[in-house]
Amino acid sequence: MRFAILLLSFILPSLSFAAVWTTTNQWNAKWEQKYQEWVAKNWEKDFYNRKGPYFDLKVDCADVVYTMRYVFAADNGLPFVVEDPSGGKNITNEIKRWDGKPDDVKRRSFLTYLFGILSTRSIPADTYPVAVSRAGISSGSLLLADHASHHSWTIKYVSNTGIPYLIYSSRSRKIKDLYTRYEYPTTSFTFPNGLKAETEAGFRAFRSPEYIGVPVWEVPGYSLDQYNIPIKKWAVTLQQKLKQVDETLNQRVARQLRSICDGANERIDNVNEALEYIVKVNRCFDATEYDDLSTPSRDMRLLGSINDLRATYAEVSNKGLGGDVSNENLYRMAQVIDGDSGDYCPLKISKTKTMTLHELMVAFDKGWVSNNPYDFLETRWGLSNKSSPFAKKCPAY
Repeated sequence: MRFAILLLSFILPSLSFAAVWTTTNQWNAKWEQKYQEWVAKNWEKDFYNRKGPYFDLKVDCADVVYTMRYVFAADNGLPFVVEDPSGGKNITNEIKRWDGKPDDVKRRSFLTYLFGILSTRSIPADTYPVAVSRAGISSGSLLLADHASHHSWTIKYVSNTGIPYLIYSSRSRKIKDLYTRYEYPTTSFTFPNGLKAETEAGFRAFRSPEYIGVPVWEVPGYSLDQYNIPIKKWAVTLQQKLKQVDETLNQRVARQLRSICDGANERIDNVNEALEYIVKVNRCFDATEYDDLSTPSRDMRLLGSINDLRATYAEVSNKGLGGDVSNENLYRMAQVIDGDSGDYCPLKISKTKTMTLHELMVAFDKGWVSNNPYDFLETRWGLSNKSSPFAKKCPAY
């Protein structure tokens, strides 16, 4: 019998039983600090393209938020606890549903199970609003939009100039890489119903397991001070409070240029996905499909980035601040705003079509850029205002 047991231990070395992983540590200030350091160093846009238990998963924005905390907890024997959205007992890594499976299978299975039941609507129960400070808003915390926008971002780090570096997904799908932004999202998208605590939007951090299920105001670190900022000054005030050094004008220009380029390239993926899907199904979409494939919120964020650069360009031009900006960034701004010749961030919107950021800006100004997932490629990008047959006959939700 002993020989059989010993032989089994050699044959099945990767099998562990009962919990998805064994809890060997507990969350405390030391582990929270290690978690922040891990996120700053290891949390990257290619995470789901790395070989391992999480490779090639289909994820939406909330899935990415939960994965960030989940993976660190699993790798370090820490408890992972979330509130059951259906009203049952808390869901933890002690779940025995995959008892006897290899560890990697358990981890992937548990995480995909969580993806199916958790969402941006469940995030408030597992997190709390934080103080506007570098201790509260840091690597490993997150930004949640209003329920009307149903979006969330993870925070890899906050720069010494007070700007968050955000990593996120946009909708549930398999992706080459996650998206990134180095900016504060527009308040019109994050807080469409106003900057109010009851919307549960804003910067948040994960609760420790013992505070899951308790009133949010009892969670250590809970603060509503981000809701006391005038909404028109929200981003600039946050940056001022979080900065360690001033952001130079040149740094601001570089950041804004990068945000527009990233946003426009993200839109290429979104538009092409819709075009491929309409060819595949050849029918009108249901409400969920339409919501997933249309781009009104994404377009609003992109236009907000363009307008931010436009305002900076006016400031540079009107105040004679060109000397504070590198020649390269001055040329790039002129290419985007004035249409000067150059090749900063060419947009390859199809195999045969390329457009410039200036052309996109002009299309936005004309009101021709379409967020309707049924429309032709040229109409989606504002190169035409002609509606497709599907756009004319199918309902918009």
